Amino acid sequence: MIVIGIIGGIASGKSRVSAEIIRRGARLIDADRIGHDLLKTEPVKRAIRAHWGNEVFCGKEVDRSLLARAVFDTPESSEIEKLNGILHPEITARVEEELAACRIRGDALVLLDAPLLCETGLDRLCDAILFVDADLRHRQERAAARGWSADELRRREARQIPLEEKRARADSIIDNNGPEERISPQIESFLRRCNP
Repeated sequence: MIVIGIIGGIASGKSRVSAEIIRRGARLIDADRIGHDLLKTEPVKRAIRAHWGNEVFCGKEVDRSLLARAVFDTPESSEIEKLNGILHPEITARVEEELAACRIRGDALVLLDAPLLCETGLDRLCDAILFVDADLRHRQERAAARGWSADELRRREARQIPLEEKRARADSIIDNNGPEERISPQIESFLRRCNP
């Protein structure tokens, strides 16, 4: 079984590249989905309420947009560290469980999509790291489509490992600056290298 981790800047097009790899038969492990599921569990809700109070809740559920504001709209990096401390040990445990299930099923190719793959050490579970590269202008355009300002993109990326370091950790780079049809041949080449 080959485990591919996908990294890149925010709004670099990782989802599009992931979809292409999944279309070619990879099993997806989505750490973001795992994190969203965890926000619905009582132990995580209690920990979040203890630190941020009811201001990040809508009724009995965590409001992800309010939580994001509480975490990212403060200059202190301790807020993101606190949230990571609550979520990431359990995310890591669940990713490891899903990888074990993939081995039992006999999956040949697994794509691990985790927003903080390198920051949380999940890259250690990967056989190959794929970096999706897009210049700042393209990333700002894609972030704007999500409703994020250029400043919001900058603030969120400042809380992650620098792009140069992510690029240096990668085994391969997908250039996502051009038209969509350029993606497919790059992915085919990458997968051939993964499966000699």
